[in-house]
Amino acid sequence: MKKIAVILGMGIFSLSAVAYSASINLLPPITSPTGKNVANPGKITQSDITGSDVIGFLGNANASQWYWSTGNNDRNWGGVNVDVTNQTISIGGMNGTNGAVAGLKVSSFDASLHSGLNFSFDMQPNSANTNFSYSLWYGNNEGTAIELTKGNTNGNGSLFQFSYDVTAEQLLEMAANGNGDIYIVFANKGHDDTSALISNISLTAQAIPEPSTATLSVLALSGLLFRRRR
Repeated sequence: MKKIAVILGMGIFSLSAVAYSASINLLPPITSPTGKNVANPGKITQSDITGSDVIGFLGNANASQWYWSTGNNDRNWGGVNVDVTNQTISIGGMNGTNGAVAGLKVSSFDASLHSGLNFSFDMQPNSANTNFSYSLWYGNNEGTAIELTKGNTNGNGSLFQFSYDVTAEQLLEMAANGNGDIYIVFANKGHDDTSALISNISLTAQAIPEPSTATLSVLALSGLLFRRRR
């Protein structure tokens, strides 16, 4: 009986490990971005971007579509280009436009069904005197964008690799909100003739298995072991 209990415990642990390791990619394939005016263009490309700036840019955007704009809504200068084959985004900017920005909205994310959320990317600037920004936001049911993480590249021109795990406290706050949108924003602050290549963009969630599925699996294993003992 003791042997059965040990085997059963190992089986439960194995089932849990498999169930909780399910990873879900939340990002759609990168396609050509859509040009879009920004409600507050002067702020959207800067490192002091706020939640209201994000809503002004992506609040009424279609989900799963990349958008781009500039710091003064003049899209004749600078710009955002994508490589569909390699799934990369290049953000270029000129001083006259006050920078360029690319953003994506992922809609209807229910944090209560997930045990983790990770955001990561690589960014390679073309110059050592540039400084680019990134940010991740969550839209609550009041129409406000809540900051999850934001920051700047190191500015020395080297490859910048970033990965962020949303904290347990942030996930709890998101879960209390119910379904909400997630916003990703990359920006060039407006330095002349500078650009950055963004690759390996990832937004992955860890799914929580349905209790009924896990329970049935454990009961089935229990029954099999009990039958073998008889």
